[in-house]
This record gives sequence, C-alpha cells and structure tokens, in this order.
Amino acid sequence: MKQIFDSQQPTLTLETGSKKVLMCTNEEVETVYDIPPVEGADPIARQQYKYDVDWLEPEEKTKGAVVDAIIRTRYSLSDELAIQRHYSNSKTTYKQEWDAYNEFCEWAKQKATDAGL
Repeated sequence: MKQIFDSQQPTLTLETGSKKVLMCTNEEVETVYDIPPVEGADPIARQQYKYDVDWLEPEEKTKGAVVDAIIRTRYSLSDELAIQRHYSNSKTTYKQEWDAYNEFCEWAKQKATDAGL
C-alpha cells in the first residue's frame, strides 16, 4: 500500500528516540490539482510523492543492524542460506539469483550509509 507525502522522502529515516527506521521505496511522483479558494481561478498544481513504506525495527541503530533489517524485508535468513548453498553448488545455474541477492545487499548498505550510519 502506498503512503502519500507532500515532499520527497529519503529512502531511510532514523526516528529520533526510537529504534524504528522508516524505509520508503518505489517512489511515484504525480501532479495533483487543488481547487483554488477563489471561484473561477485556475487550479493550483503541486507534486505529490507516493512510496511503499516499511517500518523497520533493527536490534540497534548500527549500520549492520539496519542493513540486516532491510535485507529481511526481501530475504529471510533461510532464503539467504539457500541462495548461498545453491550458488556454492552450481555457480552457473544460480548466478542470476546470486547476483540479484548481492545487488540488493549492496543497495541496502548504500542506503544505510546515505542515512548517516
């Protein structure tokens, strides 16, 4: 479910005084038109931002814990171990799965770094 914001959001927002981390992904921008308060005036255009939103609750607010929480939004620990087993047994057969997993892990690390961790 998309959540709507009036301004562009960073991918990760560290909530002050809490372990929670807000993760916003899959940004969609659309122009909406507000009806002006004066009759006959042109509608007022503004940008609206929609995101898929997840609240992460890492064990602590360290880079490693936040990266792990991001990874868990897509891969369970069991999934990760299966991907590693598959790749170690047949690098050519499971290369695409392995590359997608590693690309997501690198994305998660970059987002945690961008958030100041």
